[in-house]
Amino acid sequence: MSQKRKKWKLPGSAESENEAAEDGATSNGSENGGKVAQVVPNMPCEEGEKKKKMKIDTGAADNWAFLYAQRLALKQKLPLHVCFCLVPKFLDATIRHFGFMLRGLKDVAEVLVDVDKQEYGARTIRKKIHDRLAEFLTEFPPVIKHPHPAAFQAKPIDWDACYASLQVDRSVKEVAWAKPGTAAGLMVLEEFIKERLKFFGTDRNNPNRAALSNLSPWFHFGQISVQRAILEVRKHRSRYKESVEGFIEEAVVRRELADNFCYYNQNYDKVEGCMWSICGIHDQGWAERAVFGKIRYMNYAGCKRKFDVGQFERKYSPRKFAQ
Repeated sequence: MSQKRKKWKLPGSAESENEAAEDGATSNGSENGGKVAQVVPNMPCEEGEKKKKMKIDTGAADNWAFLYAQRLALKQKLPLHVCFCLVPKFLDATIRHFGFMLRGLKDVAEVLVDVDKQEYGARTIRKKIHDRLAEFLTEFPPVIKHPHPAAFQAKPIDWDACYASLQVDRSVKEVAWAKPGTAAGLMVLEEFIKERLKFFGTDRNNPNRAALSNLSPWFHFGQISVQRAILEVRKHRSRYKESVEGFIEEAVVRRELADNFCYYNQNYDKVEGCMWSICGIHDQGWAERAVFGKIRYMNYAGCKRKFDVGQFERKYSPRKFAQ
């Protein structure tokens, strides 16, 4: 059940049950340097089975939670069940979000740094992350075809019924450029490394330059791993040092800063939490000013110093800004 790509091999190629079960990278927390953290204590599980509820990471590839669940099932010689709970609506998500997620399912929270307080900004967490990056940024072990069959046959999924059950805004259509699924996400990653990584360090804030990874949809729905992206991008550090370091800053440091804020700040999802995140965590407050207060704002003159505003305007409204 091997799947090979041009630059790396996807999970699913272990030679035996023992190879996967004995792999140190999927062992328990005492053996792997703390990669496993118990989030829900004493989660009930019916006798004779192991369950993996997929929510944040929805793919089998490069999924530490899935690997650990399989290891436990192999150790106890039990079948392994994967469950995804589909809700008809979630906040203001549209069919664009749900469609990408569901199509990715057809293809089938840990805090990285051990800190005991809320960090005040990237400057206070950055060194802590880089000091332990080598410890956590390891290659993924393989997933194997599970050798212990289930006691029952799962019913076929009626994907049309799943779509019909959604109570979401369908006016925001799905996009054609982002094909859901792990394989498609890895192709975008490969394309980014080959064509755009060289520009990322200097032009990632320039909307007129194709310099971004475009990986956000696959990251958001857990269809490819940020860790996989970092492992592959980091191979090119000797050629694109500034770009690789910038990508790690955005994908790891800033991401972990957000996780740290949500983990330690009880008001992270309230108005005061959102304002503190904007004004104090990811950006620092400025001197008090009339109207704007302490929030840094992006004015027209500032934009013009950073990129060609006229070119950007003509791109989206060529007739109005023809001159």
